[in-house]
Amino acid sequence: MSLFAFASCQETGYDFYSAIAGTVYDSSTGEPLENASVVLNPTNMTLQTEADGSFIFDSLDAGQYTLSVQKEGYRVDRKTVTAISGETVTTDILLRKI
Repeated sequence: MSLFAFASCQETGYDFYSAIAGTVYDSSTGEPLENASVVLNPTNMTLQTEADGSFIFDSLDAGQYTLSVQKEGYRVDRKTVTAISGETVTTDILLRKI
């Protein structure tokens, strides 16, 4: 009796996307900032932070992105982040009051 096993050589078609997540805080108090505007460049995708100051951009291609964060009464802050294929990169952003 012979036993044969065949392995497929077909590609699986998996796409590995990246995500960038983070939290925006007040630099003086350490409190999370709700409704801060977070813009992801070069995509120009924009999100508002949640009540806990969090945000997440998902389904991104791996590469370098710039986050621009602003909220009324605070100085704009920018941060460069490198998204890695198949991973979620996390970052904290501290905004300073004007």
